[in-house]
Amino acid sequence: MKGNQIDRAREILKKDKLDLSDGFNALLTGDISSLLSHYFTLVNPFAEVKIKVDENGFYLICIKAIAGRVKDVPTCLPELD
Repeated sequence: MKGNQIDRAREILKKDKLDLSDGFNALLTGDISSLLSHYFTLVNPFAEVKIKVDENGFYLICIKAIAGRVKDVPTCLPELD
């Protein structure tokens, strides 16, 4: 293959790898938002989740959430016997 064909094939493989269903994105966004809401008071009920594939084929997961405050959570560990 020539250089241009290799680049095109690489782009097609990256696009195929990123072909995630809407259901997957909704589930991931819901799970991340739920987890964050245990620790923070979120300004928006859902975090913003973006998934991309870099030039090496690795997933880049970017999460953006805005919180008004950190919730009070117990931070002491139970004593071990």
